[in-house]
Amino acid sequence: MDDDDDEQLPEKSSCDNSDNDDESEELEINLLLSSSAIKDGNILKAITFAELGLSKWLCDQLRHLAINTPTPVQVRIIL
Repeated sequence: MDDDDDEQLPEKSSCDNSDNDDESEELEINLLLSSSAIKDGNILKAITFAELGLSKWLCDQLRHLAINTPTPVQVRIIL
């Protein structure tokens, strides 16, 4: 057998780092706050999914998943 066969994968990947999740969420919020979507000449700044016209049920489900603020891409798709 080869010595390489005895090697095991790390138990935790770098993708599982919760610190990265927090940074991603902060980046997402900062991107939303610093950018604007332009539609029909109007500048739109979405703060909540409810303001984008999503149903109360869907907004509740998103909150349950800790998705509180739409990204610029989500804003453009929803509108």
